[in-house]
Amino acid sequence: MVGGTAALVGAKVVGPRMGKFNKDGSVNAIPGHNITSGMLGLFILWFGWYGFNPGSTLSRPADSPPSRGKVAVTTTLAACAAAVTAVVATKIKTNRYDLGLVVNGVLGGLVGITAGCATVEPWAAVVIGIVAAIIVIYAVDLLDNVLKIDDPVGAAPVHLFTGLWGVIAVGLFSSESGMAAAYGGESGAYGLLLGGGAEQLMAQLIGAVTILTWTGALSAFIFLAIKYTHGTSRAARRRIQGPGPARARHRCLPGLRAFRHRHLQHGGRQVNPGLRHKHAERSQRGVTHS
Repeated sequence: MVGGTAALVGAKVVGPRMGKFNKDGSVNAIPGHNITSGMLGLFILWFGWYGFNPGSTLSRPADSPPSRGKVAVTTTLAACAAAVTAVVATKIKTNRYDLGLVVNGVLGGLVGITAGCATVEPWAAVVIGIVAAIIVIYAVDLLDNVLKIDDPVGAAPVHLFTGLWGVIAVGLFSSESGMAAAYGGESGAYGLLLGGGAEQLMAQLIGAVTILTWTGALSAFIFLAIKYTHGTSRAARRRIQGPGPARARHRCLPGLRAFRHRHLQHGGRQVNPGLRHKHAERSQRGVTHS
């Protein structure tokens, strides 16, 4: 939740990318340049989650550790449930399979199960993963179409929205035996939906509000300080070129640069026409140096 809150505030302060929103408020999708790299990154993160969730149990006393096997199972089930849900939901919603949203849906399932991986039962992990994937998909729509915030990598939907869901899910689905195994002794507070009352849920809500308030305020202060001192946006020319020409003297992603031009020519945010024409002409000649 901390990272997602900071990402949301940062995206709002920095502003949208060129070509993301049209003058009429409609949204242009700007996909990543390589979905294969995105899928590889997903599986690297997924593998790392086993060190993060089951590995965290190694800090518990040797005489009363929570089941590392159970933590691995709940982590896996939530991610798999989120993957299947994201595939089906994107097909129903857009009539096509959107692997970009599937990647973020799986990550949302992993984020959602992290808080309660040691305290919920396997069936609850499946429910948490399903809900997390749906939250990711519709949180993207919320940011793009309602709040008009350009989050290039979906950090807020994945980490903030599903992170919040995961924190709340602890207060809903944690079992009495799971709480006792994870924290030792007899647990007097556990999931509301399993008959544990509202005590644990209230504790989770207080924690969530605290995280949102502290991180949001501190992130806003830092990003606004940067904006009004150093600045947060590059010049239009540099944004069209990308960082390659200025730093490495060559363009790493010429196809992405052409994609930006197409959006600028079809209702995207306007830049200097002469500058746009100049770069388009150079792109057609295959010039690779600035």
